[in-house]
Amino acid sequence: MKLVLMDEFAQETGLPKDLRLKIKRTLEYNSLRNVFNQYERNEFFDEIPVDVKSEMAEVMHRGVINKLKFFKNKDRVFIATMVPLLQPLKVAKGEIIYRTGEYPINIYFIISGRVNIVVGAHMLNLKTYVQGSYFGEIEMVNNTIRQSTIRAEMDCELLTLSRKVFFVIEMKVIYKKF
Repeated sequence: MKLVLMDEFAQETGLPKDLRLKIKRTLEYNSLRNVFNQYERNEFFDEIPVDVKSEMAEVMHRGVINKLKFFKNKDRVFIATMVPLLQPLKVAKGEIIYRTGEYPINIYFIISGRVNIVVGAHMLNLKTYVQGSYFGEIEMVNNTIRQSTIRAEMDCELLTLSRKVFFVIEMKVIYKKF
């Protein structure tokens, strides 16, 4: 259904073919990886006991959570709460994930692939993030615009934590509702 709507939208708005293909790939990838929309997912996981959520978190996303530096040494409740909220994102080689000056909307966790901080008109590599790394959290935590541009060095599979979900979690932590 989403692909049909996307095709109609693309025709009505005159989206370029390369952009249409990019959107189509994203929708296809997400439909394979996501059974629920974000609201349904939250409702579903809210009803599950923490010990069961913890076991599910270990299995979700093909077990890669244990390889992500962000989740090292975190307790089971934290992991069980966070993992179901992560959304998959596939990024093609050379694609810009975000640019300097943009407002942060996600924190990114690298499941596979590599991304680079790039600078200047020639997009020179300044720093590389590899599988297991995460990025984009500093601007989110500090509530500032992006301080760098990030480009995929190769095809990447990422997990994202949206700004909205991040602040809901932050409020739960502040008010001790974890």
